[in-house]
Amino acid sequence: ESWFHVTVHPAQTGIAVHFRDVTREVSEQRDLRLFRTAIDAMTTGAVMLERGEGAIDFWPIMYANAAAIKLQDQDEQQLLGKTLNEVMQETDCTPDIGHVRETLAAQRLCHFEARHHRSGRPEILECVAVPLAGQDDEHGHAVVLINDVTEQRRIIEERQRSERLALVGQMAGGVSHDFNNLLAVILGNVELLELTTDPQEAKILISEARDAVMRGKSLNDSLLAFAGKSKLTPQTADLGRFVQAWA
Repeated sequence: ESWFHVTVHPAQTGIAVHFRDVTREVSEQRDLRLFRTAIDAMTTGAVMLERGEGAIDFWPIMYANAAAIKLQDQDEQQLLGKTLNEVMQETDCTPDIGHVRETLAAQRLCHFEARHHRSGRPEILECVAVPLAGQDDEHGHAVVLINDVTEQRRIIEERQRSERLALVGQMAGGVSHDFNNLLAVILGNVELLELTTDPQEAKILISEARDAVMRGKSLNDSLLAFAGKSKLTPQTADLGRFVQAWA
């Protein structure tokens, strides 16, 4: 398929017709329209910055796809022409914008996370800034890809919370079982003490009950340490001897 730009104008002997092959230009324009349609259909936000004066965060936005416009809660005309610095006001970046600036200046892509509030709702955005080479082999443009991961992070945090609760439930069941065993020893020995008249046997029963109480205290101390309610004193230990003692 070929396309020509045809120009017709009068001449002394009639008319002159000029043909110029514009097939490549038409093809490039069509590809550009298709590319823009594809970019606009993406759920990932895409913002292109045009090289300006100063650092990259002061470069103006020359293009933003539909997803990026939606994330900023502005229409296209409001967003275009603004700098990255203006868009990211009241936004916490990890790492900070200075790191992003230095990484792009070193001609490397940069991953960073932005946290801000929109309509009173906190949002977490995962961003990738990509430098693009210009005709002078310098980075004349940069593209920032933006993904809203707020809901994804919320789901992960809820799953982690559920896993922690399940772990605490399992631990509570194990601790309850251990305490019941200790209480059974204490109660059994107390009942036997009521029946015995032998001083030696009574002494043994009291000793066993005392041991059960001390094991209960040790178990309680472990629970307090796990909950961060007690002060721990780190000590150097021989791991080999510890393993042998339990072998």
